[in-house]
Amino acid sequence: MNRIEDYAFLLCYNLSIVTWKHFPEFMGKQLFQSNQELLNFNVLEDSDNCVLIDGVLFSKDRKTLFRFPNNKNWLEETYEVPEGTEVIFTRAFENSVLYKSVILPSSLKLIGDEAFFINYRSTTNFSAQSESVEDYIKNVICNALTPPTVINDPFFRHDAIELFV
Repeated sequence: MNRIEDYAFLLCYNLSIVTWKHFPEFMGKQLFQSNQELLNFNVLEDSDNCVLIDGVLFSKDRKTLFRFPNNKNWLEETYEVPEGTEVIFTRAFENSVLYKSVILPSSLKLIGDEAFFINYRSTTNFSAQSESVEDYIKNVICNALTPPTVINDPFFRHDAIELFV
């Protein structure tokens, strides 16, 4: 499989684990939009192009961050992309209940389109209410001496992000 089209898993509300053998060359938009329960990725031992690093899906050479699970460590405030990562794939963090700050490594060379397109974060994981509030990454710290190439617009609400290089 080389492509997964837009909205492929849209109504799979109880999807909690996705196991990969081969990460496709093209990932459509809003793949896991309604899957806020997606907690884990697994990778088969004989995978030809991907590995897990702390539950996050990377290329086998560990240079490309492919996909961040929707609901990974939702209580943490900061996610630090591992040193050695050179590319953040298009829509890698899409619809993730992500942290407020992301630290990008000095090795980063490219950030794909809509890589951090996160527009809502549930605030009710421990309550019976069903409200969501707009939330998005507010701080991006880039440790690269040469800022990475940015494809189109990787951030939701880019006008409100503080970027530190």
